[in-house]
Amino acid sequence: MRRSCPLGGCRTWSVESENRPQRGQFLPDLQPHSQAMGQKDGEKWTAAADLQPTISKSDSLPAGAMARILLGYGAISGKRKSLNRHYIFNGGAQGNWRIERMVPVRGEQLAKANYLDVRVDDTVVAAQTSWQLRGVVSNERYVTEEERVGLAARQAPLGRAGASHAVLIPIRKSVKWWSLAQDQRRAIIEEDSRHIAIGMEYLPAVARRLHHCRDLPGEQPFDFLTWFEFAPDQESAFDELLHRLRSTHEWDYVERELELRLVTAQGRR
Repeated sequence: MRRSCPLGGCRTWSVESENRPQRGQFLPDLQPHSQAMGQKDGEKWTAAADLQPTISKSDSLPAGAMARILLGYGAISGKRKSLNRHYIFNGGAQGNWRIERMVPVRGEQLAKANYLDVRVDDTVVAAQTSWQLRGVVSNERYVTEEERVGLAARQAPLGRAGASHAVLIPIRKSVKWWSLAQDQRRAIIEEDSRHIAIGMEYLPAVARRLHHCRDLPGEQPFDFLTWFEFAPDQESAFDELLHRLRSTHEWDYVERELELRLVTAQGRR
């Protein structure tokens, strides 16, 4: 991305199932402590539309297995969470975040909605919902041990006091991207585009969490949902982060991307 534009779930990124050639992603993360997201969470942020591929069923952890929360491009928060923690984003007439604007960066727009209701492990669709996006916080992908440790040391929790602004960035990557081997995608993400390194420059000011959509059953409209939170005075830094990421070679593989700018509907934190 280049200056002046989160991207974020989220650092920037996300990726999807390596065994299914399909679409795109971001970096991020927090730790949810209640049903509504954005309340004292502590994960990491999503980076560009794909740092983390989804897992095939054969690679899934056994039932009841626990995995640490993804922090950005795979950094860990130190607390353990259920691997496939399910997040639901309902756009409609009510919710815990007010949608200030919804920009179709690439591809088609979503239906109009004034509020975003973010829930955890709750599949209920509220009345007057215009659309619903779903994703899971999954295992770490595309990060080295050194990068993982660095991200974990610098990541900030979601739900911080004063972090009244948020951005949701859904991304879908192209079939060409998903046809590449994982080591080829890693080379584009970091060796070429420096997605992880760029994201680290904006920690801890921008908190984030990355959600994988391809880990879910059925066809999903996006591959990754990256969630970012920051204080109002950090918005220009976030815009710069997005601009830098979107300027990289990695973004050549993004075929659909939206940008939802949000402000908490529950009063300033």
